[in-house]
Amino acid sequence: MNIRYSIVIFALFLSACSSGKKDNSTVEVCQGSVCHLQDKNAVTATSEPDEKQQSPEASYQQALRYFRGDGVGQDSYLAIKSLTRAAEGGHHQAQKALGEIYLYGMEEMGSDPSQAARWLAAAAADGSAETAELLKIARDEKRNEHEKYELNERRKYFYRFLYHTHWYRPPIIIRTY
Repeated sequence: MNIRYSIVIFALFLSACSSGKKDNSTVEVCQGSVCHLQDKNAVTATSEPDEKQQSPEASYQQALRYFRGDGVGQDSYLAIKSLTRAAEGGHHQAQKALGEIYLYGMEEMGSDPSQAARWLAAAAADGSAETAELLKIARDEKRNEHEKYELNERRKYFYRFLYHTHWYRPPIIIRTY
């Protein structure tokens, strides 16, 4: 008796799953929080222009909107991407802003003095005293970073040499009085 009920319930369950035929001629298109059905072969225009066709000024303004979250979600990655596109297009304010971001770092991104020097050198072509000062700071940081790297490499070599040649001797302590 229980087997009959189980078979009937299972048959009803299977028939409920395959109740309709799927229509493949339409697709669901969502824009923001609004969704509607549309013909599969219909062509829709994109709401935003191609990013590579934007002028440097438009890319700079888009980067500022991404930084502030003005009308779009706040996204530092897209902001830096748009700012880089504007700076590569020759926009001086974008070059200076990108140089400062690379010099001081931002959010999860650390500083990169060599990239900062690159963008600030491009921005310093307009003769701004502030940009020239930032470029000087970036070059000093780049030099300091290189000196720290060399010091660490020498230190590694010294301790490696000390360990492999004198690992069995106690350290010599020289005291000056």
